[in-house]
Amino acid sequence: MYATADEATAALARTPMAALLAADLAPTVGAARQARAMIADGCARWGVPQLTEPASIAVTEMVNNVVAHARTPMTVRLAPRDSSLHLAVRDHSPRQPAYAGLAPLTSTGGRGLLLIDTVARRWGSTPVPNGKVVWCVLHAEDEAARQG
Repeated sequence: MYATADEATAALARTPMAALLAADLAPTVGAARQARAMIADGCARWGVPQLTEPASIAVTEMVNNVVAHARTPMTVRLAPRDSSLHLAVRDHSPRQPAYAGLAPLTSTGGRGLLLIDTVARRWGSTPVPNGKVVWCVLHAEDEAARQG
């Protein structure tokens, strides 16, 4: 029993059934903004606000790569696990991302995967039928160490 409907709704949002957020997005310029809004909601909901910024960086790069390269509809998924956050973006292109290390200073692009590699403890790309899933895992304690 909860004293108010707001308390009951908040408790429901913390249940395992609510421990996944997903959005189907079109490959448009506004897709990254929509994905960041989902990140902010999930991080607040699951009590990991310190992961909002690094997860926003990662999802922006993942979504913008779909918009720029795959040009297909995508599904963004976000789920908590203990003190970590699992983030995945599925698109419909079989082309795997290629991380080539540091981009030349004169390059106008090529830093997206470097940013993901910087903010996430682990990341990768998994082929799936009709496309791929690019994913990363962020840990709250990593952010505490960076800020401390």
